[in-house]
Amino acid sequence: MEKEPREICSERAEWSDEEIRAIRTVLQRLTTIRILNATDAEDIVQDTLLTMIAKRPGLELQKGLLVWTVGILRKKLGNYYRKTQRFAPLSEQDLTAKPESVPASSPELSASFGELQKIVEQSLELLSPGQRQAVELLLEGLDSGEIVKELHPERYQNVINRIHRGRKRLARELAKYGYGPDAVSKITRMKRATGRKPSSGPTAREGGPGGTMLSLSKGG
Repeated sequence: MEKEPREICSERAEWSDEEIRAIRTVLQRLTTIRILNATDAEDIVQDTLLTMIAKRPGLELQKGLLVWTVGILRKKLGNYYRKTQRFAPLSEQDLTAKPESVPASSPELSASFGELQKIVEQSLELLSPGQRQAVELLLEGLDSGEIVKELHPERYQNVINRIHRGRKRLARELAKYGYGPDAVSKITRMKRATGRKPSSGPTAREGGPGGTMLSLSKGG
């Protein structure tokens, strides 16, 4: 049976949550000044951390762990740049279009939002309970640090792994319906454009089923 990265980490290294958190902070700073897309930047940081854990160099590592990890980040950034250069640039219309500018009463927007909401809810059911819980909190608008606090006392890196894997699984499911990697951000923008509010029912933090931003009022 394939082992989880956290199991590899516990077997081969004694890295504390504080060490991992400090390294993550450095990786975030280095990545966000180079990549404007917040989702892409976070994905690269998570991939780097998972690689760091999976390829744990052991006591034979001559240079510091942070220096070694930054080297991993550098390679992943290079791969990202090469990949993005293969895509055609966006048109001026694409760059200037703002979903928020669409009137809240637009039937097209409401239909699109309803369709995406239904697909996301169905896709969340395919996640493991732990991943679903973390992603639901993410969709509520909490950042990674806030989610870690909500799920305390679970280990920091365990929660981060669940967020990362759950979000990637959700993105794969949404891609089957033609939605790109920015679909989650699209949900937030549509929510603002339509003026929809989260339901007043129990939230994911209270153990309610689907009590996230996805459980929105379906009224007009």
